[in-house]
Amino acid sequence: MKKANYLFASTALAALMTGAVANAAVSITGNYTGATAPIINNTYGTLEFALNMGGSPLTRDGITYTTAGTGGTTPSRNFLTNGGVGATIDVVGTSTGPSWGTADLGGDALFNTIAYVNDSKGYTINLTDLDAAKSYQVQFLFGDPRTGYPYNQTVTVSDLLTPTPNTATATLIYGGAGTGNDFAMLTAVVSGSTSFSFTSPPAPLLSGVVVHSIPEPSAALLGGLGLLGLLRRRRA
Repeated sequence: MKKANYLFASTALAALMTGAVANAAVSITGNYTGATAPIINNTYGTLEFALNMGGSPLTRDGITYTTAGTGGTTPSRNFLTNGGVGATIDVVGTSTGPSWGTADLGGDALFNTIAYVNDSKGYTINLTDLDAAKSYQVQFLFGDPRTGYPYNQTVTVSDLLTPTPNTATATLIYGGAGTGNDFAMLTAVVSGSTSFSFTSPPAPLLSGVVVHSIPEPSAALLGGLGLLGLLRRRRA
C-alpha cells in the first residue's frame, strides 16, 4: 500500500511538472444554454472582477458583481472595472452609427440586465492587462426572456497572439422563441497572453463577465513536492 501511494504521488508530481510549463493557448471549457440561469462557478481561483453589464451591484453564487461603468463613444465602449487585471474591457461595435445601449428586461437581476449593440453585426470584447505568466478562466453570461428575439450566435475566443492567434469557437442558442432557453453561459481559459478577444455576430445580449486567475502551476508543483516528501517519510 505504501508503495502504491508513493507511485501515485510520483505520477501526480510528474504530471504537475509537465504542466508547469504552460504553452500559450485558448480553449472553450463550457457551453451552457437552458431555461434556468446557470450556477456560476466561483472556485476557479482568485476572482479578478465580475461585472453586471447592464445592472446594479449584486451578489450571486458567492460572487460580488459591480456595475460596469462606461466610457468612450459609440460604436465603442470601455467597460471599466476597479483596476488591476482587465482594468478596461474595450468593447468594440461593428456598426458605423450609434449602436450601444443597455436594457433591463425584467426578472433576473443579473442575466436580464444587459449591454448590447442595437444591430445584427455583433461586437468584439478585448480584455487586456492579463499576466502572461498566469491562466485565466473567463465566464460570459447571457440572457433574454423575450420570446420574439431568439439568438443563434457563433462565439469565437482568441488569445490575440501574433502572428497566429489561438482560437476556439462555440454556438449559443437562447432567447426563447420555441427554444425554451432564456439563458446561456460560455466559459473559456486563456493563458500565456496579455490580451483576450471575444467576437460574436450577431449582436449578443451580454449580461455579465466574470474573470478568475487560475493558480499558477508552480504553486501546485510545490504542493506536490510536499506530498511526495510526506509519503517518503511515511515509507521510511
